[in-house]
Amino acid sequence: MEVEDQLTALLEAGNYEEFERVSAEADARLAARREKLTAPGALASTAMWYASNGIPIFPLMPGAKTPATTNGFHNATTDTVKVELWWSHRRYNIGMPTGLRWNVLDVDGPAGFHSLGLLRENGALPPIVGRVWTPGDRRKGRGPGLHLYTPATEGVINAAGIAPGIDVRGLGGYVVVPPSVIDGRHYEWGEMVSLD
Repeated sequence: MEVEDQLTALLEAGNYEEFERVSAEADARLAARREKLTAPGALASTAMWYASNGIPIFPLMPGAKTPATTNGFHNATTDTVKVELWWSHRRYNIGMPTGLRWNVLDVDGPAGFHSLGLLRENGALPPIVGRVWTPGDRRKGRGPGLHLYTPATEGVINAAGIAPGIDVRGLGGYVVVPPSVIDGRHYEWGEMVSLD
C-alpha cells in the first residue's frame, strides 16, 4: 500500500494518532536522506540530470521557492551549458514549469489526503506518472505533503483549492523538484513511473 493510501485510510477511519505516526515516519525518511542530499554538488548534478533528460528547469533561490531569475519559469531550459553555469555559482533549488510535460496535483495536510481519497473513490483522479514527497511545514503543524505528477492536459492552468487541501499546477505555474530543500528538509521522489 502506498503511503498516501495509508494516510487517507487512517483519516477516513478517524485514526489521527496513527496518521501522525505514519506522517512522522515519512518525515524521518526525508531526514535520513539529508546527508546524501546535502553533499556538495547534489543540486547541481541533479539539475544537469533533469536538463540532459529533456526536463526544462530553472533556478530557485537557495532554500526557497522563489525564482532566482528575472523571468522565473519562463527562463526554464534544457540547455546543459546554461544549467551548469547557473548551478556552478550557488546551491540553487530547482524549479520546473508545469503544464508542458506534466501537471501536478499539490496535496497538503490531512485535508488534502482526505480529498485525495475522495477523488480516487469517485474515479476523478487522473493517471499518476510520478510522486514527490514535499517537506510540509512544521511551523504550521503540517507533515509531509505530496506532488502527484499527471500527464499535461491542454487547458489545465493553476487552480487553488480544487478540493480541500489540493491545488493544481498547470500551464503558467511551476513546482519545486527534488532534491531541493526548504527549511532544512528535502523534496524526495517517491516514485517516477514514466518520463513521458
